[in-house]
Order: sequence, then C-alpha cells, then structure tokens
Amino acid sequence: GVVLEGDDLVGIERFRRRSADDNDIALIELERHFALDMLLTPAALLGASLLRARLPFGQGGALDPEAVSLPWFVYLLAVISWGTALLLAGVYEPERVLRWYHELMRVLWAAVLATGLMAGGAYFLYRDMSRLQFGYFVVLNAFALLTHRAFLRLYYRILGRSRPRWRSRVLILGAGELGVRLAKALLDQSRWGLDLV
Repeated sequence: GVVLEGDDLVGIERFRRRSADDNDIALIELERHFALDMLLTPAALLGASLLRARLPFGQGGALDPEAVSLPWFVYLLAVISWGTALLLAGVYEPERVLRWYHELMRVLWAAVLATGLMAGGAYFLYRDMSRLQFGYFVVLNAFALLTHRAFLRLYYRILGRSRPRWRSRVLILGAGELGVRLAKALLDQSRWGLDLV
C-alpha cells in the first residue's frame, strides 16, 4: 500500500481546507445566480405583458394594458415554476453545465418543464392570461436566462479563470517523469478546469 508521511499529509490537509473554502464561495455564487434568475423571471413576465399591450398581433391586436395586467399570484406562480424547473434540470450543478452547450440544453429543458408547470398552474388559478402573452413570457425569460449566462461565461473567459467550484483540484502523488509531464499538461491547459494543488 501507499504510505503518506510529513509533507504529503500537510499537502492533503491544505487541499481539504482549500476545497472547503472554495465550496463556501461557490455556494454563495450559486445562490446569487439563483436569485438573479428569480429576479429576471418576474421582469420577463412584466415585459411580456407590455409586449402584448403594444404589439398588434393576436386576436384583437394590441390589448389594453388593463386587460393584460396580471395579479401578484401569477408572478409568484412564475417564480415557483421556473425556480423548480431550473433546479430539477440541474442548471446549478457545475459538473452538468461545464460547457456552454450543456448549459444551453439544461436551460432549454428547464424552459420546457417550467412552461408545463406554469401552464398547469395558470389553468387552475388564472385562466384570463393571454396565450400570446404566455408565449412572449416563455421566450423572453429563456432569452434573459441564457443571455445573462453568456455574459457571465464571457466575463470569466476575459478574466482567464473559471467560476468557483467549476474547477477540480488535482493532487499528483509522486514526482516521477510521468507525474511531471502530467503536471505540465494540466498547467498548459488551465481551461480544462483542473488546478494543481
């Protein structure tokens, strides 16, 4: 078996402590990310109401703003539906959204799920919502969620780093030639999301 002594144990303890600190930072960032998503959702619903009142599409053309204003519980239904769908789709699990296309697929899947949840809830709670207004909302919210994620990815790419907890720490035991080559490869390809300890 492998026996760890002295410096190896200190390195492993530093690795564990650093991982715990990074996990705390990552959790705070994910909470902020979720909170921003939950703020964008009612904003998109309000935007959909404004679009329905101004665009001349659908039966009756542009509707009176009073006809498309929604009660507060529809906004709450939207936040609950989209929050649940985003969580169930794994949008906030870094290992599932490592690449942009993974995140795109997760958010679109969440949009489909949220559409079903909200349509079902609206059917039972508030049937006076325009279908076109609902469609505008789904498109606007999906666009807003994807756009803010794209800007966040671009921001981190410009900084040259990944989001907290979106990196894995690698501890290479042994200093042989293979270990040194592996360490150089990991350092050269920092975009892989791997950090040497």
